[in-house]
Amino acid sequence: MADRMIVMNGGVAEQIGTPLDVYERPLTLFAAQFIGSPSMNILDANVQGGRVSVPAGTFAVTAADGPVKLGLRPEHVVPDNAGPLALVIHLAEPLGANTLLHGTLEGTNIAFTASLAGVHRTGGRGQVMRFSADPANLHLFDMAGKRIG
Repeated sequence: MADRMIVMNGGVAEQIGTPLDVYERPLTLFAAQFIGSPSMNILDANVQGGRVSVPAGTFAVTAADGPVKLGLRPEHVVPDNAGPLALVIHLAEPLGANTLLHGTLEGTNIAFTASLAGVHRTGGRGQVMRFSADPANLHLFDMAGKRIG
């Protein structure tokens, strides 16, 4: 892998940095979805009083109130019976080292992917699993797609 990379979008450099820098702190929605496989989940959200709300729940954040795009990498969500994200599983994809769970957030048509270490057997299509995420792994973007904070 290269020491530095340039993420180009329509002939414009969206971000220049090490691959790890781009992965850990993408400056735009385009860069966030460019690096990482599967790509980052992006949810329409709203910040109000230090909490970001998505259709499935809320997380504590430090950002100004208003509409945002919330990014969560599939590998940064963890199973949590009391977690704010409820995923209705449509497909479990065991890959050996990890299992991808593809589905929609409960009560919505919003696609979401979770990546869990190891092999996970699920109850099948329609099972609901709850997840949480460390606030340090949340990525907030303004409505124009630029990183906040």
